[in-house]
Amino acid sequence: MHDLAGKRVQIEVFLNEYPHVPSLANDLLQGIDAVPWSTMPGCPGAIPALIRGLLDETSYEEALRVLGNVLTDDIFHLNPAMALALPYLIKLTNDETTPSKGELLA
Repeated sequence: MHDLAGKRVQIEVFLNEYPHVPSLANDLLQGIDAVPWSTMPGCPGAIPALIRGLLDETSYEEALRVLGNVLTDDIFHLNPAMALALPYLIKLTNDETTPSKGELLA
């Protein structure tokens, strides 16, 4: 999805449905808020909230769906933010508390 406004709407809907997600913490996500997400073309700044949503069983599936839409511009193009999000996703796959961690990099 190239449409930044559409990505922002998806994130807004997600955060309205799961308002607790931005406050979720995990040591593996240290530094995630310092990444200049919104300075990358086509990238909304709320990617940390989506990645944090992967820590919670209730928001996991929707966080994964929205994050996938945000980090891919279409089937053949990844958003520039993917390179910065990937290390956090890999770390979460190694964390035994991450729900459905096998789906993260599938």
